[in-house]
Amino acid sequence: MTTTESLRESDARFRSLCEAAPIGVFLTDLQGQCIFTNQYLQSLGGFSNAEALGEGFARFIHPEDRKRIMTERLKPSAAAGVLHYQLRFLRPDQTVCWASARTAPVFTSDRQCIGYVGTVEDVTQQKLIEGKLQARERQLAEAQQLAKLGSWQFDGITGQVYWSDELWRIFGLTPQEFGPSHQEFLAMVHPEDRHLIKRVVCH
Repeated sequence: MTTTESLRESDARFRSLCEAAPIGVFLTDLQGQCIFTNQYLQSLGGFSNAEALGEGFARFIHPEDRKRIMTERLKPSAAAGVLHYQLRFLRPDQTVCWASARTAPVFTSDRQCIGYVGTVEDVTQQKLIEGKLQARERQLAEAQQLAKLGSWQFDGITGQVYWSDELWRIFGLTPQEFGPSHQEFLAMVHPEDRHLIKRVVCH
């Protein structure tokens, strides 16, 4: 088998593997021009392989993400590492798909970079769940602020206390990510009430 035939066979195996993979796969040349996308990625982004070639894929990136992605996509060439980023695809039917992408340089046997390979994962459901949780957190914070009611949580493993923003305000302090330690928290409570706090934490 000649070198050309070996390369063709290797390329055919790679493409067959990509088409069977449950994740998006793409290849670009050294200038970042797309030369291959698998069927999963085409379905994810709403484009055909022909439409994605060159910089055609850019048309299917959400306008708010497009400039950032087109600027960042070649960064792995500097550090010869993996670049991880998130983006949104805006499909022709105007539906939006959130995706998590990883891009890494492809090297020859003598360590010459000849292009990039990337994988793309659909994280739309994850983003929707995160959005709902954030909305609920905002609603809870607003309700606590209106009611002048704070809340806290105690992690029995780490000993860390988590305070809501309104609880910080009740104590006349600036909201922070974490509350004081458990012992510091108890020191702020009236001595006659400390046993109640200890009982709640123990249960």
